[in-house]
Amino acid sequence: MPFPCNYWAPAYDKNQYLQNKKKSVKVSYKVLKKYIPHIGTPEQVAQDLIMHTAEVEDIISQKEAFDKIVFGKITSVASHENADALRVCMVDA
Repeated sequence: MPFPCNYWAPAYDKNQYLQNKKKSVKVSYKVLKKYIPHIGTPEQVAQDLIMHTAEVEDIISQKEAFDKIVFGKITSVASHENADALRVCMVDA
């Protein structure tokens, strides 16, 4: 006699399982460089991985995302005259 259950379980589909299992892995070049100090450029690393049977789909550079960041130093902080929760900061950029 089968055990009654209160949930529905779909049938096991091996092909769907294998398709879902093929996920890409993103590896940071900075992390690789930390553990392998004399590593080449990202393009050379990709070529080496391809030659050693690993597939490289894409090289994504994050440099453009951080081009417009401006750093500054806060020189003074004062209370705002019209609001208790606000502060006025003087910044040296």
